[in-house]
Amino acid sequence: MSTTYEPSLSRESRISRQLEEAPGSVSDDDLAYLRALAPLWYGRAKHLRDEAQRGTETKAQPGAPQQLTKEQCDAFHQVFNAFVFGKHETDDALNEAGHKCLDAARALPQEVVIVDILCTFRSIDEKNLARNARLDALEAKVADLEARPKGLDYCGGYQRALTYKRHQGVSHQGSLYVCVADVTREIPGSSQHWQLCAKAVADGRDLR
Repeated sequence: MSTTYEPSLSRESRISRQLEEAPGSVSDDDLAYLRALAPLWYGRAKHLRDEAQRGTETKAQPGAPQQLTKEQCDAFHQVFNAFVFGKHETDDALNEAGHKCLDAARALPQEVVIVDILCTFRSIDEKNLARNARLDALEAKVADLEARPKGLDYCGGYQRALTYKRHQGVSHQGSLYVCVADVTREIPGSSQHWQLCAKAVADGRDLR
């Protein structure tokens, strides 16, 4: 659901100062405000800049001449995104994309360029945060899977001369045991190093 914004010259003035002094301090809502009122604000920004270059003090009015269209700004957005996200196979291709970006930026008020750049890189930050969250979740799942008991490694009948490791199983006196210690040479059924999995059958035959 999109938010409806009402034009506010005082708000625009405050945001413009922030863009000039500390662009990173502009809030997401203020950036959304500028973009939502793009045709009005873009045109007024260029009008005021042109007047300032002429050395004329002009008070901004909602009906100030609109000399810049949203389409022009969208064109810069496309060029800038092609420069940032495009696959440049050669240095010449990268330089060409960079020059196109600069040429497009020179035709716009600096506030407009800064807003577009801020929005783009904040979008990248949001995607990186979301990706990192997914990676953290995957790493947690992997760690959980690695911590779970492995499958049984059946080694046949118990042999006193051998050393057994965790998850290895042996049959002894008709019963099946699984080693639950890191290593052991203890006799199954006489040590906590072994866990009984299947009890001996009635005739006492070994489960080999």
